Amino acid sequence: MDTYGHDGYRDDPLSTLTPTVRFQRKLGETQSEAILQIDRDALSKAPEERNILLAPTINACLSKLASLSVECSSMLDQMLLLAAQLQVSACHLIAPSPVVGDVNLVNLYADACTMIELAQQLDQEQDICEYGSTNTNMTWNLAACIILRVGKSHVRNSLDVRRGQKCYFITINLNKKQSVRSDDIASRATMILSQLWTSKVVIKQPDDTPDSLWLRCRNRLGWSVVFDCFWLWRQEFGGQPNPYDAIEDEKTSSRASSAVLTSPGNDCMMGIGWTPDTVFQDFQWPVFDEFLYDGWAGGSGTNPTLT
Repeated sequence: MDTYGHDGYRDDPLSTLTPTVRFQRKLGETQSEAILQIDRDALSKAPEERNILLAPTINACLSKLASLSVECSSMLDQMLLLAAQLQVSACHLIAPSPVVGDVNLVNLYADACTMIELAQQLDQEQDICEYGSTNTNMTWNLAACIILRVGKSHVRNSLDVRRGQKCYFITINLNKKQSVRSDDIASRATMILSQLWTSKVVIKQPDDTPDSLWLRCRNRLGWSVVFDCFWLWRQEFGGQPNPYDAIEDEKTSSRASSAVLTSPGNDCMMGIGWTPDTVFQDFQWPVFDEFLYDGWAGGSGTNPTLT
């Protein structure tokens, strides 16, 4: 006669998983809870209250993530933890730069550099570019965008700019190594980051104050700075129209060679951010051959390859 018992179901099914898998599962849960907490306790509030609550809420979430460091059993776990912390701390940039805090900006810049350096070490030892996920690729591009924007901000003199520049171009090389075709995410990110480094755009607040930290797109949580950089690239290098036309003022000085972009004020924001009606399909813009120089993918052109 068949018998049935519950004894076999009392064992913890997670006990059979490797420490790395258990850690990554716990990390995913903690990061998801952090995002929900930031939205509930800060981003869902009115702008004035949001700007006050955002920084302490983010720092509380970062403390919870930092407590997981003792459970990292591999270098990959360390990089994934840094990536999660970077995505959470990048939410600082949703608030206007005067209320972000210089210490938070300096720490954000340093964390971005550390994350890229660890990714480079992982690639040298374990070839992470051969198996890294799309999320991994996007995270080191997030780090590069943070270096780009914070590096041009009012805290520049407090930063290790040479380290940041080195890490920025490490990201470009990681993208080149991970790319398998001319129109994949890594390939396009290589082109975009290379051109953004030479950008002549001056970002301004609505009152014409230059501010490289001012985001026109604020509804992507920690990824907002990445998509804001993409919008700038599309306009300056992709020949796309300004998606903020008729909502923000776009002023081009005939006496200056650089473009000037201004952003809508807080009264133009919808919820935590504002994005134009133009559909933005992630990375789905065409590849413009004239923007690619021969050396970007290791070719034999006259232009030097970024290293």
